[in-house]
Amino acid sequence: MVIVHYAGKKAGLVVDELLGEFQTVIKPLGVLFRHLRGIGGSTILGSGEVALILDVPALVSLVGSSEERRLAPPRRDAAVSP
Repeated sequence: MVIVHYAGKKAGLVVDELLGEFQTVIKPLGVLFRHLRGIGGSTILGSGEVALILDVPALVSLVGSSEERRLAPPRRDAAVSP
């Protein structure tokens, strides 16, 4: 598990393997993949493999808003029908 911090919030990402740190050029995703939330771009590793770059702020925001909805008390309608 990798713990990330963003905007005062923490989140844990479950990973299979850590490869280390790399300086890399991040390429934007194509039009077909722009709707993906949590993926910031891609890069080509030294081995020639393509790696996706995680968008940590978007991931933390997604998890945070999901948890807030899950923990919020049920809504009550202001007007109740008899």
